This record gives sequence, structure tokens and C-alpha cells, in this order.
Amino acid sequence: AGKEVSYCIIYKCRNNNQVKQHEMINTVNEVVKDKFTDATIDLKSPDVCLYVEIIRNIFCLGIAKDFFKHKKYNLQEMVKEEQDKASTTDEAAKDSQDVKEEKEKADSTNNVIPDKNESKEPETSTDENNDNSDVKTDDSEENKVND
Repeated sequence: AGKEVSYCIIYKCRNNNQVKQHEMINTVNEVVKDKFTDATIDLKSPDVCLYVEIIRNIFCLGIAKDFFKHKKYNLQEMVKEEQDKASTTDEAAKDSQDVKEEKEKADSTNNVIPDKNESKEPETSTDENNDNSDVKTDDSEENKVND
């Protein structure tokens, strides 16, 4: 009774048209205010949720803490949220791993320092025993002589 508590009332009625929603909510509010004078109504994030359900002629009252925080105690929604968190964590880890691998790949290719004496032309060997049949040479002078 010393601590201020926020609450909300959720009302569901099935197969009964004698009990009116506003009458039931007003009755429950009166009882709560009578027993807990410091209690305040909070419809978005209450500390306690009073769940009133009427099924035919049966009155059910449930009291749940952090009802909306726990996704209305819907296990599928709670698991879905955990899976979403896990998948975003896995994707972030995968993305960071991909970035790391790409960076390492780029670093390894950038570490090769080209030799200043290297040319882009095909290399020719000056070795006399080497068969130069694969190397293209300029035959313009030979062609002139043979013409």
C-alpha cells in the first residue's frame, strides 16, 4: 500500500451479452481504488494488468505483472523476438567477418610491391639454348630481306 502501482484493465467477453464492458471496468476500478489508494491507471506500460474475461456465465480475473513487456505472455511472440535478436546478431557477426576477410584479402594483395624494373612486355631470354618459339619478335627486317 506504500508503493505507487500503475495498472490497466483488459476486458473480454464471449457468449454473454448481459455484462457490459463499461460497467465491469468501472466496478473493477472502484475495487482497486478502494484497496490501493495510490494506484494509477496506465494503459501503455502498467506495472500490473488486470485481465477480466467473461465466458458465458463464468467470470475470470487474471493479474499479470509486466503484461505488455512480456508480449501479453504470448510465447510465440516472445520466441519470435528472441529469434529476431539472434538473427540480427548473427548477421552482424557475419557481416563483420566478411568485412574482415575482405580487408585481409585486400591487405595481402596490396603488400606485393611491384618491381620498378618490371615491364608489362613479355619477358625474353638472352640464353642461346632457349627456344624462343613462344616469344613474339618483330620480324619486319626479315620480311624486308625476304621480299
